[in-house]
Amino acid sequence: MRNLFLILSISFLLISCNSTPDLSQIDQLNGYWEISKVKEENGNEKEFNFNEHVDYFYLENLKGFRQKMQPQFDGSYKTNGAKEKVSVKEENDSIFIYYETSQDQWKEYLIRLTEEELVVKNEHGITYTYKNFKGYITDGEK
Repeated sequence: MRNLFLILSISFLLISCNSTPDLSQIDQLNGYWEISKVKEENGNEKEFNFNEHVDYFYLENLKGFRQKMQPQFDGSYKTNGAKEKVSVKEENDSIFIYYETSQDQWKEYLIRLTEEELVVKNEHGITYTYKNFKGYITDGEK
């Protein structure tokens, strides 16, 4: 009985930790995201403790835009107005985010998406980890 409990506990833990995103979660992408870490294919990592810019995603029916925003200490945001078109597609049991501007287009593989964390990998093998940005003042004041 003890072994059964141990096996079930380990199985549950493995299933919980391996949360592959699916399209039903994609609405969690909407909002402000702050880059927290970049990991290159060769293993080099860079962590970011503070960012002047954050990414704002807006999606409806798997299409929308991403825009660079500059948060202000009063809770407002500034932007230059430039938007990247975004679409989300499922291919071979994986989810990809497609980006398009007037000059380029690219895609990123969605590794993880929760309310608090976004992890994507681009076509060059670079992994970007974002955390949900709630503003510079986090004690409920704005």
